Amino acid sequence: MAAVALPLEPESQLHPERLDPALGQTIQVDLAYAGPWPAALSWDGVDQAEGTQAWVTLTSLGETVLRVDGAEVVLDVQPARNRSDLIRLPIGKRPVPDADRACFDPRFPALSGPWIVACEGGKVARALPIQGGEERLLEPAIKSPGIGASGVYGLSRGGWSSQDWGWQAGKPAPLSPVAPLGVGLEQVVVLTADAVVRMPWDAGQRRALPAAPASWYAPAVSEQAVVWVDRRDAAWTGLDVLRLSEDGQSAQVLVRAPGDQAHVAASEQWVAWIEPHFVVVQDLHSGERRRYPSDTHTASGLSLWGPVACWEHWNGEDVDAVCSDGLIADGPGHQRSPSRYQGWMLYRDGERTMVATAVELVWDDDAPRAQRLGARVSGPSAYQGAWVPEGVRYSLPPLEGDWTLEQWQDGAWISLGPYFQDVMATDAVRAVRIP
Repeated sequence: MAAVALPLEPESQLHPERLDPALGQTIQVDLAYAGPWPAALSWDGVDQAEGTQAWVTLTSLGETVLRVDGAEVVLDVQPARNRSDLIRLPIGKRPVPDADRACFDPRFPALSGPWIVACEGGKVARALPIQGGEERLLEPAIKSPGIGASGVYGLSRGGWSSQDWGWQAGKPAPLSPVAPLGVGLEQVVVLTADAVVRMPWDAGQRRALPAAPASWYAPAVSEQAVVWVDRRDAAWTGLDVLRLSEDGQSAQVLVRAPGDQAHVAASEQWVAWIEPHFVVVQDLHSGERRRYPSDTHTASGLSLWGPVACWEHWNGEDVDAVCSDGLIADGPGHQRSPSRYQGWMLYRDGERTMVATAVELVWDDDAPRAQRLGARVSGPSAYQGAWVPEGVRYSLPPLEGDWTLEQWQDGAWISLGPYFQDVMATDAVRAVRIP
């Protein structure tokens, strides 16, 4: 293993899986920890602790403070909670035979924004619009480029921006990647055996941070984060997840805990990874971590659209493509390699490439895009058993195509008119696609 010159730095933050848990609810809390291992920590306010992880059952309403070694988090305990069962979204499915051609890189075909990036002669060479429009030929074809929501990039060659699929030439970059490239809006991230290297799309000035990236796992790049899977402490903690500091001068701990954390993803203010028995999505602004129980031992990757994660779930007989908002593609055989953008999920069903299209999208008052303006209380006609009488402010994502918006009120969906993003309601809201 190559030497790592720079020490790890913690985020100095505790991460509860809910900042507003309900009375009687048990939650997990994690510490981003960079100190000596095994961790000997002094937790306060929890029921059980094991190293960097602790668990607490909430027994009183209002503020509950949890502390460990100088870090603290304040929980706002609520009178009620929504039912936690994943509500399955209605979807349509269609094959995409033009994307069925084999690729040398098993990560393709995949979505880059509203485009299906597909292959010709084994190389990435085509961009197919997911709804209407003309196919774009991507020349020169590249065997194994990096891909992100903003485009596709080949090291030492250049890339195509998904805005217009215009080619942007790069410069020779004498680097030896150990994993696929990470592609952001303005930068490309390359993992080598002993560094995380950032460079602009034109491969101009490169900045390297000493690190020990794990091979095979691509870094995750968004406008707010550069995240990678790191192996420097593999002998003690398995694979961990690190984040580049805002000034780019150090590596900060996101997850350093027993077991492997891998398959990182990033979108807007959220990052995600897969760990044993869970898919985890963290809000970088609030520090909250949503944990989605799943058998992920067959997972080969992770997709993230805002706070919505999609992954491969083993159901006991075969693999399903599952998203945390209830968009699910299942059936006989394996549904694999989910790639998500807005209301679409691209996936592989056996040898066929398929698109699952959400007929509707639902956000409840405890969704990551919701902000409560009062207490969450029980209600017999509430969408999932609870609502917020003082109101909820929703900051909904942009959606392409024609949609209408509805709110849940007194046990039924009530129309709010054409879709808009800034919404006030007291319970769930729903976007419905217009055929």
